[in-house]
Amino acid sequence: MGDTFDTVFRLGQLWDGSAGRNKCMRGEKSREKRVRIETMSNLVAKVKQWHDQFFALVSYLESPFLLFVRLYWGWQLAQSGWGKLHHLPM
Repeated sequence: MGDTFDTVFRLGQLWDGSAGRNKCMRGEKSREKRVRIETMSNLVAKVKQWHDQFFALVSYLESPFLLFVRLYWGWQLAQSGWGKLHHLPM
């Protein structure tokens, strides 16, 4: 039954009286679809490029950021420890 159905009722087959107009329209739709796919591919490529650049920058700035956090945290701990040492009840 599958072969009979495929040969008799082919999807997209042009029937009498509709070949001229639909053929042109089908070509235009195909071109529009290609343009849409190319545009989407360009967009995806651009977003991937932005993503790669962003994470390259973040990776580059990771060490200086961690150094800053450690120095700030160490300074805060040193200040609080110094204050506790100098204000012990006598």
